[in-house]
Amino acid sequence: MLSWGTIAVSAALTAVATLFGMAPFERPLEARRLLIAAMAAAAGPLLWHALTRVATPGPLTAELTAEAFPASRSDAGVGLATLATVALALGFGPDRRLAAARVLTIAVGSAVAGFGIAVYLT
Repeated sequence: MLSWGTIAVSAALTAVATLFGMAPFERPLEARRLLIAAMAAAAGPLLWHALTRVATPGPLTAELTAEAFPASRSDAGVGLATLATVALALGFGPDRRLAAARVLTIAVGSAVAGFGIAVYLT
């Protein structure tokens, strides 16, 4: 079980990766959209780990067998929670009138960042 400090660092790194990952592709640059996406990306890992802390330990925290890619099901959960929070925050927020592909591009990028941070840095 990860400590809350590690979880907070993971969430902050996911927010920073989202912010800097989407900033070069934002034209025109909308600070509100960037901040909403970054805050939602930070909320994904926090929500996932809060849920797994109150749940009974089980198959969600089991490690997969490949040593070159040391991902657990919990790491995949972090990615999915990040995908959901960013897509919902942008879809119901500043991007509600934009094409779904634009919203999902940012959400998928955030999810990949969250998953990678969960696998290799936490």
